[in-house]
Amino acid sequence: MSRASTFGHSVFLGEGAAAPGGAPRRAPGALAVLLWLATGLSVGYWVLQAMGRSPLTPVAAPAVAAPAPDTASVARVLGAVQAVAVDTPASAPAPLSSRFQLLGVINAGGAGGGRGRGRRGPAPPPRQR
Repeated sequence: MSRASTFGHSVFLGEGAAAPGGAPRRAPGALAVLLWLATGLSVGYWVLQAMGRSPLTPVAAPAVAAPAPDTASVARVLGAVQAVAVDTPASAPAPLSSRFQLLGVINAGGAGGGRGRGRRGPAPPPRQR
């Protein structure tokens, strides 16, 4: 079969459209050499970097302490108001029931107190199982 392939490819290495004239392809070999060269140079660089460093020495702590913040200024910046001293006799605290106020559906008072959401009128009777 001395006739050239009409499709531009061949099963033999070094033949086909990529290598006219039957010359072997050198690009993959050259690329492999360049990649190994770059890898070797990179490894050599990092080995030299690691060998050239001295062991770490701890740094001494600073002898000067940080100044204490002025708590009154900080409180004023954060919105605190100065408390006014009022001379009142010490009395017993108010009972708990006077300090709270119930709001919402629970305070609906009496028979209709925990109805379902959005319903009007009396609550439906409970289901029998």
